[in-house]
Amino acid sequence: MDNTAPEKTINSKTSLKNNILLAFFLVLTIAGITINAVFQNVIQRTLTQEGLDPVFVNHIIRHFTIVGSGTTIAGIIIILCVALFVSETITRPIKKLTAGMLEIAHGQWGTRINIKNHDELGQLAYGFNLMAEHVEESLKKLNTANDYTADIIASVPSILIVLSDSLNILSINPAFYKL
Repeated sequence: MDNTAPEKTINSKTSLKNNILLAFFLVLTIAGITINAVFQNVIQRTLTQEGLDPVFVNHIIRHFTIVGSGTTIAGIIIILCVALFVSETITRPIKKLTAGMLEIAHGQWGTRINIKNHDELGQLAYGFNLMAEHVEESLKKLNTANDYTADIIASVPSILIVLSDSLNILSINPAFYKL
């Protein structure tokens, strides 16, 4: 088995979880700033049209800015916590599948993935396990056939040399060594 195949490790800066969190953060920040600016403008225009004193209007706008910013920050923190939970729920089975794939790539044919989801990731894990079982069974059959062939070659009483197409020696029976 050739274990020299290049492996790509997941860089934490480009992980799926980090991308989900960054997307939520950017959307919420832009939405919060936009909503605060629109409401601030509407409130200022409405209060000015009602004839309130500009000093009083500016005081209200300052308070609205503080409350709006605090609410936006609190909303961002709450939604990021929810996004962290959701992204962890999504990436955990993917990490299990990746780890199982690497184990099989290193020749650990008995590897199975235990994901109890009944969604697409659960179906993927079931397919992965089914594939691993078929590969393991095929390897056992191949090893059995190879052992059987080796036994036949060893039991031939006359000299037997098995050559490849390029005339490389693949196998020699014990009678050859007695020669």
